[in-house]
Amino acid sequence: EGDYFLDETLEFGANHRQITVRAEGKARFIGGVRLTGWRPVDDPDVLKRLDPEAAPHIFVVDLGEHGLTGIEGFVSRGFGRPQAPSHPEPFWNGRPLYVAQYPKRGEFLTITGFEKALTNELEEQAGIPEHGFYFSDPRPASWADNDDLWVHGYWSFDWKPSYERVKSINHATGHLLTHDPYAVSPFRPGQRFYFLNVLEELRYPGDYYIDRKANKLYFYPDSRAADGNDELLLSLLKTPLLRLCGSRDITFRGIVFECGRGDGLAAEDASGVTIDRCVFRHLGNAALRIEGGLRNSVKNSTIHHVGETGIHAAGGDRVTLTPAEFSIENNHIYRIAQWNRCYNPAIHIRGVGIRAAHNLIHDLPHIGILWWGNDIEIEHNEIYSVCMETGDAGAVYSGRDLTFRGNKVRHNFIHHLGGVGLGTMGIYNDDGLSGTLMEDNFFLEVGRAAMLGGGVDYVVRNNVFVKCYPAITMDSRVAHTKFFWGP
Repeated sequence: EGDYFLDETLEFGANHRQITVRAEGKARFIGGVRLTGWRPVDDPDVLKRLDPEAAPHIFVVDLGEHGLTGIEGFVSRGFGRPQAPSHPEPFWNGRPLYVAQYPKRGEFLTITGFEKALTNELEEQAGIPEHGFYFSDPRPASWADNDDLWVHGYWSFDWKPSYERVKSINHATGHLLTHDPYAVSPFRPGQRFYFLNVLEELRYPGDYYIDRKANKLYFYPDSRAADGNDELLLSLLKTPLLRLCGSRDITFRGIVFECGRGDGLAAEDASGVTIDRCVFRHLGNAALRIEGGLRNSVKNSTIHHVGETGIHAAGGDRVTLTPAEFSIENNHIYRIAQWNRCYNPAIHIRGVGIRAAHNLIHDLPHIGILWWGNDIEIEHNEIYSVCMETGDAGAVYSGRDLTFRGNKVRHNFIHHLGGVGLGTMGIYNDDGLSGTLMEDNFFLEVGRAAMLGGGVDYVVRNNVFVKCYPAITMDSRVAHTKFFWGP
């Protein structure tokens, strides 16, 4: 029992076999540091930048007093960008704090125009990313100069966002330029974005801001511990908390993995790995990333508030159809993709012979279960309140391969989904995906429940559809020659 602070990855290699690591009581593996000595803000230069109503509630921590210098900042992340460790994040009494942004969390500004145009893949006029875009809001003009100001936006499509560093804003015209590498897609008027990392917008409980030049953390606590034992952690470790390379028959049971900037667990060609009754939370990338091996299992665990994917499981051989025999069962997964918002689902399956069953999945910005491959079983899961910030997305999703066969999506309860723009699907067979069996599922208020997107050999049977519009949708998009499917 106790808190184990890790400043480097805990490694298990090929010579480690038949080991069980079990918690006696509450045991936490923490990839960061505990901060103390917070105090009310008294710097007059800072106070004049803060909202007068919020200022009395905001505390400051001098990171230098904890031996921390050179705290790293944000990097451009998002659709099509390489994976990178997250920025250091603070966690207060077991909950994440959120970087101060404008508008407040859950709200967006709108792109109103662009400087120079190109013709996008939909034959629409959109803005060349290097030349920026226009918006209409006077509030940024009231902020002090900030060379670490960022924007996050769904620049063209509701499934293709990215974070970009602001280069300049012309407050007279509302024209905004970003730094290289620029947005991942052209700027379409009407699309959504927001600013983040703004001290002046530290206005709500749960917000924070790190002044990297002054080496100070400012935060607005959303509650205080009843016994006065408040805890403030800052994530630092960029590599996985735990790595298994070629290990055999290793079990971790009852341990909390938290507060790292990278993955919680990374397993590479390890077999017989069992993760049982563990908690993975407050991590910058994936909670668990399993690549290769046989008969690995994640079960009875809770995963929440991570920056990217919940469980990434890749195994088996599609050439020979050799199954991985992975099992992902009876897990509770929520608040995933907190930073990289799209295509980072609760469960990401890739390969052959992987089963995801009896999982509870909810409160995600994008997809619930994303799968690629053959002989995959997705069954007895409950999925709700997913695709809450995106459109043209599915609670269960795969696409773009006619050779994915032997896949079964059955006995799932999929209900009350979000969705903007093109809306949301319950089971989404996208862009020619074929051969999926969909049976004995219960759909309630999901938009289009079963989407058959241009492929062949689908089976949809014995499902219940309640308040789905429509229950089943099909098209022949692969025969289209003008937009996506031409030579």
